[in-house]
Formats: sequence, C-alpha cells, structure tokens
Amino acid sequence: MDAIKSSDYPHYEIIVVDDASTDESPQIARQAGVQVVRMDKQSGPGAARNVGTQNARGNIYFFVDSDVVIHQNSLSCVVSKFLNNSEIGALYWSIIWII
Repeated sequence: MDAIKSSDYPHYEIIVVDDASTDESPQIARQAGVQVVRMDKQSGPGAARNVGTQNARGNIYFFVDSDVVIHQNSLSCVVSKFLNNSEIGALYWSIIWII
C-alpha cells in the first residue's frame, strides 16, 4: 500500500479485498486508510478481483497482490497506455525471474 501511495499518478483508489483471511491484514489496511471489502469465504484471487471491481469507482483496474511492490511510475505508465491507445482493452503485466 505504501508503494501505491507513493505513486507519481495522483488519481487512484485502493481497495483491499479480504478473501476471508485469518491474519491481521484487514486491520492493517484499515489503519492505512484504505477501503476494505471482506468476503464471507475464501474464493481465490479471481473472485477477489471481481469483488474489487464491483466496489471500484474508476474504469481502469490495476490489480496488485499482497506480495508485490510496484514502482513509483507503474500507475502512470498503465494509465498512459490506455489513454494513448484507444484500441487497448486490457494489459497484462508479469514478473519473470531469470536465475
């Protein structure tokens, strides 16, 4: 959440979807001042992302898993791609580790 809040793109909302966790993650998110939506039962990342989009106000969705830290310009890069390429309907970003 700190990385998102440090973004160089100022127009965003953070929604944390609690997939029926058993740890203190929802409380940590609330203390950070973000919206938390709790799911009644664990349903996996796809269902959690759907719940997140149902609660979002914007029209560009950027999914970040709890074990990922984004770069300061990640949001602005994604928004720029959408705004400058009307034929783009979705982007997929993947991290590949080569050892």
